[in-house]
Amino acid sequence: MKARAEALYLWILSKRGRPLTLGLLVGFAVCFGLFQLRSNSIPDPLDATFPYGASEMHAFLNRIGSEKAQLYAWTQVTLDFAFPVCYAGLLALWAATLKPSWATILVSVSLAAGIADVCENLLLAGMSWTMTTDAAPWACIFTGLKFTMIVVALLGNLVGTLCGRAVS
Repeated sequence: MKARAEALYLWILSKRGRPLTLGLLVGFAVCFGLFQLRSNSIPDPLDATFPYGASEMHAFLNRIGSEKAQLYAWTQVTLDFAFPVCYAGLLALWAATLKPSWATILVSVSLAAGIADVCENLLLAGMSWTMTTDAAPWACIFTGLKFTMIVVALLGNLVGTLCGRAVS
């Protein structure tokens, strides 16, 4: 497992550079703006709250209706697939500036946050397309994992940067 984490760190380190960082920052900003537009049609999406279960998913689907549920599902597999790539990529690139002892773990945590987000998105999209709530507990677990790993990655990167763990 450690060898895989180190290989992942080295791969991210090799991809570091201004064009990639700028592209991820622009992507992050565009996604954020598009989420704001989506919130005009679909206020308080379920994946922005925690915790939730089947009853909250049922209430959400009833509140937005079938037509907006389809829109929500499509944004979950388009816009909300691009967003984890952007934030997880930025967190991983930041982690790659730290010394390897920190970076190996933080790169893995950053990318795992993005993977948890994609899993959550797939489950929420499926439930929105079918207007069912069976997978809500699993989606909530992935939402919790996503939020936890984002916080760990942010705090770890911040502490690593402030404590002089950056590679010069």
